[in-house]
Order: sequence, then C-alpha cells, then structure tokens
Amino acid sequence: MKPALNGYQKGHCFYCSRKMLLKEADVDHFFSWILKDRRLMSDADGVRNLVLSCKKCNRGEGGKFASTPSDRLVSRLYARNSWLVESHHPLRETILLQMGVNDEARRSFLRHRQQIARDALIHTWEPLERYDDQSF
Repeated sequence: MKPALNGYQKGHCFYCSRKMLLKEADVDHFFSWILKDRRLMSDADGVRNLVLSCKKCNRGEGGKFASTPSDRLVSRLYARNSWLVESHHPLRETILLQMGVNDEARRSFLRHRQQIARDALIHTWEPLERYDDQSF
C-alpha cells in the first residue's frame, strides 16, 4: 500500500510535507480508526482515507492521534483523491466506488465524514510544523 500512496506524496508526509523515507512512513487513517472502532465510520480502512505520515505527525508529541484533521487538511485529501481519479492511477476505480463518480459526490462524501469526526472527536488538529516547500 505504501508505494501506491507514495505516488502522490513523493516521499513527503501528507500532513507536514516533511521529507521521509518510505520504509519509515506510517500508513495513517486520515479520519481516525477509532471512528471505525466506535461504529461511526465502518469504511475507515478505505484507500480514500489512508495517507502516508511521518511518525512525528502520526504518533509524536502533538501528533494527530484521534483528532479531526483541519479544514486545510481535508481540502488536501480531496485534492489527493481527485488527483488519483484524474490521473487514472490504479487506485482510481477504488476511489470512485468509495466516494462517488462525480466531483460533487466526492466533496459531499468528505464533508459528511468530516462532520462525523467533528461530532465524535471534538478536537481539530494541524501539524505543529509545516514544511511548505513541497506541494504535492
């Protein structure tokens, strides 16, 4: 799964854009896995919800843990998923099946997931440091 996700991220953390080695990257649930555990988001393991993260953002002090990613990060996830669809990446069909076949369906899908996360998790998260030298 890491190589497929890395096609978009090009060796950078999805959240802070820090350069990282693929072998050291975590596959992270963008909307926390705990939502699946609480039976609020049964499809949390779907590829549209998985990103590569550095350990600092995923696990470190100040890391995401069970917080809702910020609006900026949700927009980035939408852009990543759109890129996968438009580039005819091998994950294209999976994204379309999981989120919808048109742009508005995919936007609505993410807005709904974000609201589930906000209602359940309360806290919103942004990485402590951002390295904006890398745009995906």
